[in-house]
Amino acid sequence: MALRAKWSIRIDELPTRLAFGDEADAVQPVLVSLLIEGLAPDEPGRREDCFDAAPVCDWITGSWTKSAATPLIETRVNQLLLFLFAHDRRVQSAWVALVRLSVPPHAARIAVERSASRSQFQMRLRDSSS
Repeated sequence: MALRAKWSIRIDELPTRLAFGDEADAVQPVLVSLLIEGLAPDEPGRREDCFDAAPVCDWITGSWTKSAATPLIETRVNQLLLFLFAHDRRVQSAWVALVRLSVPPHAARIAVERSASRSQFQMRLRDSSS
């Protein structure tokens, strides 16, 4: 019988560009960091047994950049969490940080972060669709 183990994927400071904020039509540079945790076989025997960061990176730097502008960067954080939980059912929790590179004077970076479990996120989705 195969045992399951908690595995993590960490992506640090992946550059992308997203439209959000007061000037929502203006696409802004953003660094994306995330930590995805979930259960998979403790001794993977096939590629399919492993978490794959490539599709996540492709979505962040591809499809997501073409999505409609949002007034809040927090909305972008929630979009990324939704993608992560929908992309791989084995994902149990995720931490996401979006770092703005265009910031006011005297600040090197401003980041918006959120952690969520699959159950918390599913509960929020159920509440919002009611």
